[in-house]
Amino acid sequence: MKEKIFAGIDLAWTENNETGICLINGNGEIIFSQSGVYSNKDIVRLFLNSEITDRKEIYIGIDAPLIFPEDSQEYRNAERDLKRTKINGFHISSFQVSREYMKRAYKGSRGEDIAGYLVKKHKKFSYTDRIFTHSHEVVETFPTGITAGIFPEIFPAGYKLKGKISDSLKGYAVLYEKIKIFEEKKIISGFAKNFELPENNLKRKDYKKFEDKIDAFLCALGLFLVYKNLASELYFGDTKKGLIFLPLKQ
Repeated sequence: MKEKIFAGIDLAWTENNETGICLINGNGEIIFSQSGVYSNKDIVRLFLNSEITDRKEIYIGIDAPLIFPEDSQEYRNAERDLKRTKINGFHISSFQVSREYMKRAYKGSRGEDIAGYLVKKHKKFSYTDRIFTHSHEVVETFPTGITAGIFPEIFPAGYKLKGKISDSLKGYAVLYEKIKIFEEKKIISGFAKNFELPENNLKRKDYKKFEDKIDAFLCALGLFLVYKNLASELYFGDTKKGLIFLPLKQ
């Protein structure tokens, strides 16, 4: 059986901003965790032409829209379906977009471009509405939904940088302790080393970079927990007009 890689990408809207990337292997070890400015080519290269992913089965969860309706002005149903569904008692909202909106606001959709290259041009990866049915898959996911699905007792966690950085640090401290339980149970490894609690005097821009790494980790963790049968799968929308995957703890 080939070794597996579970990848999470917190994709920046443009190539000028920082993207978080995390890779977890089949043993639950975090083998890569970075936040930096990555071009689309850099990201594609990581999954097609790098030693770290070569000859491995790869499952990628990207926090960005990957699939749109053919009509560029039509908004996706995935976000609408998600909002109508309670996840562990919570209604989750995700910003509803169309391809036309992405073009106007960001001059294109990076997630669609990256996933489209992997699936349609390179033809090694597959879109899926049931993960782990192919050797290489790419799905859309997002960290807010993951925290609701896996950590409902602390949702919304409060680690996101929206107000005072001190509040975000307090929120992350709670999330950190919850995730550490997986490491203490030897389900994952390398978490405390890669995501230790930041210092209180951290600057906002540095915390934002740290937050990108956390979000990428959560995207990878959601896939890994489903693989280990520690979470079930939820899907919203479809592979024709846009699909969002979220894990739900067992």
